[in-house]
Amino acid sequence: MPWGGLGGGLKEFLAVDENQLKQQLEQALATNRSLTESQVRLRAALESSERQLAAQIDNFKVELRKLEIERDAWCNRAKHEEQVVQQLSRKYGRKPVAPTPELGRLLRRLERNIAKEWRVAMEGRILQKRSEKHGKNEVRLCQVHDKELRWGHAPGPLGSSAKKLMLEEVVRIDYGLMSVAAREDGEAQATKTAGAFTNVGQSAVSLASVGKSALFNAAANVGLMQDAQQQEGQALPWLCFSLLTLERSYDFICPDEHAARCFVVVISRICEGVAVGGVRGRQQFESLKGWCKLKTWCKQEGTSVPKALLEAVRRVAAELPPPVPDAEQQDIHWPAEAESDGTQDVSSFLSGYPSPSSSQTMDLMEFCGESQPSRTGRSISGASVGSSTSVKIKPSLRSVPFRPPPGKTLPKEGQTWVFTGAVDSVDVFKDPDGTEQVNQMKCRAANQDRRMVTIVSAPAGHPMIEIRGTDKMKFVKGWIHLSDASGSWVVEQAPKAK
Repeated sequence: MPWGGLGGGLKEFLAVDENQLKQQLEQALATNRSLTESQVRLRAALESSERQLAAQIDNFKVELRKLEIERDAWCNRAKHEEQVVQQLSRKYGRKPVAPTPELGRLLRRLERNIAKEWRVAMEGRILQKRSEKHGKNEVRLCQVHDKELRWGHAPGPLGSSAKKLMLEEVVRIDYGLMSVAAREDGEAQATKTAGAFTNVGQSAVSLASVGKSALFNAAANVGLMQDAQQQEGQALPWLCFSLLTLERSYDFICPDEHAARCFVVVISRICEGVAVGGVRGRQQFESLKGWCKLKTWCKQEGTSVPKALLEAVRRVAAELPPPVPDAEQQDIHWPAEAESDGTQDVSSFLSGYPSPSSSQTMDLMEFCGESQPSRTGRSISGASVGSSTSVKIKPSLRSVPFRPPPGKTLPKEGQTWVFTGAVDSVDVFKDPDGTEQVNQMKCRAANQDRRMVTIVSAPAGHPMIEIRGTDKMKFVKGWIHLSDASGSWVVEQAPKAK
């Protein structure tokens, strides 16, 4: 084969290989460019996702902050409404009527709210547990965990060796004098010589000093009894509670009243519907505690609750001022007080004073002396008063004629009047003297328009008028004050329709 032919074939072969290599290189470059573009797109998509995720996180934080603000607002509102309920309860001596259904539901939930007591019970307190085998008091750390009561050696913490009682097994809860510890200590005390508390009954029980009930004022004299029982190592009944199962009883003695309330209320709530003898809330517990103190004091004194009440009424009658005529700024002279050693009955005490026919009946607030000062200037302790003490009597709502300010005319029956907006709401009373509140009416509707009322009656010279609501408020009827505390009128005559 000639060399020239061989060289030409080699060149053709090399040219073909070079073209193939160029094509492969171009394909590789194209693939590289495609991968680079894909990487750029993925990086851009990743950055966009990161930005969207960050924006969502920021939105979630904003929503969470709004929810926290709303929660705090509801908590503050609940605290405020609870304070208002307490103030109204102290003022009127009864549970007020909720102006709206939402507030009524909130108040009912607040009555059953035991979050504070539950926290204390979960944290645990050091109680005394009465040993069923030896009858001695053992110091133990007690905690409520889920639906079980755990206790162990103080000061804790409780480990796996702690004993526990499933509260679902409790069939009865005994508090106070019905608890096993209180009954055992009471039986032991009954065998000893009584007389450690003979000076307790000598203290005067005055309704005017408490303003609620003579029974609870009598229970306030348990201080000496409490000190004496603690010195003798006896358990105070209002600090004891027992949990009874089908097999045995578990008896505990709390260190103070707060711990007793927390454990009794929380355990009662867990055993609600299962065990009998539980308490519904802190209000019922405080009532049971007060009655327990009173009955314990009566038991130590060897008397009964009715006798203690009768003695309290007699003592209060000896300290109350006599009824006075309803007159305007007049001087009244009390008759001379009879000599008494504290055993004078009510009828003989009141026989020397004016007839009830010429006097005004005293309401409960005046009887208890809670919101009105003593008319005679006598102290609650029963300081003596001279035989002819002169006092000034504050006129009642009907004693001084009400005169409208210049330019104002009194409303007339059948007229339509509108609220001025001087106050947000007005109290509606059942009687023209304003002693019993039955409702509360807002002066503006939901659209902020001033509400109108129809005048039912408007006695001349009287600072209160009888009204009835209009439109959707026709069910509201009662007596309201014409003016507020500052003297501004709360209603004015509605303009005539054009």
